[in-house]
Amino acid sequence: MTETETKVMSEHIAYWTGRVERGTTVVFGPVLDPKRAYGIGVVEVEDEAELRALLASDPAVKAGLQRDEFYPMSPRSIVRKPKLPLEEGMP
Repeated sequence: MTETETKVMSEHIAYWTGRVERGTTVVFGPVLDPKRAYGIGVVEVEDEAELRALLASDPAVKAGLQRDEFYPMSPRSIVRKPKLPLEEGMP
């Protein structure tokens, strides 16, 4: 990557890390596919407009370094419960 691309990708990582910290993004990161470089993210949003706004604000998208595709998950998706229950008063 060029110096500019490295800077933009650092901003991209910081952007999505912030979304994880806010609870909008469940998980994101690179996929270790030996054939090509790409990443995946799972987000929880109210509607498609919110998702489109998140994607449009991604520094890597704005810089033209990547394009995003998105697909909704089925309402029948199964989500695991937290491993440890949160106790009252814990951070």
